Amino acid sequence: MILVDIDHTLSDAFWRDQMLIGDHTTDWDAYHEASKDDKPLVMLRDIINGLVTYDVVVITGRSEKYRKLTLEWLVKHDFKVDELLMRPDNDFTPSPELKIKLAQNRLGDNLSEHVAFIIENRLDVIQAFLDKGVPAIQIFARGNSK
Repeated sequence: MILVDIDHTLSDAFWRDQMLIGDHTTDWDAYHEASKDDKPLVMLRDIINGLVTYDVVVITGRSEKYRKLTLEWLVKHDFKVDELLMRPDNDFTPSPELKIKLAQNRLGDNLSEHVAFIIENRLDVIQAFLDKGVPAIQIFARGNSK
């Protein structure tokens, strides 16, 4: 199994960053609703779609209330994924802790037995998975959407 993030990893969400104030925003609903207009990071889509021998599970800090929007975006942009793990509504756990919890709830405590690697843009999330024995690929992507 492979875990992969969405914002700034599969999607070109950089244009939405202007909606953030520092590391915070006052309107997360507007920020996430705008994600429907993200372009895919084509190189990552090609990589993900080429990993046919693995189950590909998208793991995101987006709230569960954006499940329909997120699934529609993945289908619209032809991402071939097997599952989508999302933040429970009204859960404000920091992303590193949240993503570990989502993965463990789905796979059990020993993530390194089940996850080949995670693809993620945030170093703090990567470090959390490395601490659990899961290899990681950090993405620094910008401007390769079409």
